[in-house]
Amino acid sequence: AALVGSVTASFKSDSEPSRLNLPERCDPDSVADASACAPYQKFYIAHQRQFDLSIQALRVQVRKGAAGLSPEMAQLAELDAMLAPAVTSHARKCYAAIPTLLHQHFAHLHRDYQAARQAQQTPADFVELFCQQIRTVLLAEVEYRLLPVLGLIEAINQKKQ
Repeated sequence: AALVGSVTASFKSDSEPSRLNLPERCDPDSVADASACAPYQKFYIAHQRQFDLSIQALRVQVRKGAAGLSPEMAQLAELDAMLAPAVTSHARKCYAAIPTLLHQHFAHLHRDYQAARQAQQTPADFVELFCQQIRTVLLAEVEYRLLPVLGLIEAINQKKQ
């Protein structure tokens, strides 16, 4: 809940300034090229660091709680601890690609915006759309990163029943 709240708050313009506030939205007409995406990429990476630290600590805490319940749960916690580095390493490589993909998507939206303007159409604010999409991707990433922790919690709940 804290991570979801942090993501949500970072998109509100009326929230207190912090390291994780969405960069000021640029005017779509003033965007010269896709390099305008860099602040958004840094913003995304900052959230990823927060996710990494918070979820890793939570996973250790849940693992410790599970280990104290029974020998079977201790075995599960040990297995999770052994597998975590390999799984986490692979996942980090996948997550690291997201900011680059966001940059490519920003460039695509910018090209579409420019094409619509040249065709004398009224294009949608691609920066606003891009920010909404970043929020969606961040929330999906939080959910995905929490899956191993949720699996441990489900195992704990089943053991208690």
